[in-house]
Amino acid sequence: MAGRDSRSIHVLSETERKSVIELVEQASREAAVLTAPRNKAALRRNAPTVLLGVMVRAGEGMVDATGDVIEAADEITDALEERLPGGIVVNRAFDIALVPGKFGVRVARSVLKVGGQGPVGPNSE
Repeated sequence: MAGRDSRSIHVLSETERKSVIELVEQASREAAVLTAPRNKAALRRNAPTVLLGVMVRAGEGMVDATGDVIEAADEITDALEERLPGGIVVNRAFDIALVPGKFGVRVARSVLKVGGQGPVGPNSE
């Protein structure tokens, strides 16, 4: 190998290249076997936290979508009130019907915020 750049695999013969590749593959397998117990323990320790984070983000998305649907329904009934005779009755009925949903969205947002995003209260939304 005199005169060759020993830092590049491209200057090696085909036999030397295969030997280097085999050594790298063997070292990779050995490293995987040696680190597997440590990785397994770390995964066991951290998986619940990671999973909880994913679930909270998904929950926030669902709560936001539900809030958007409730808000859209409220806007539709407001428009009905303005355009239809007796629309005020329809609007008030829907306002009353939407109260549990609005309350549920507020509660869900509060529960999701408890994870460390600051104070939770009536004015924290």
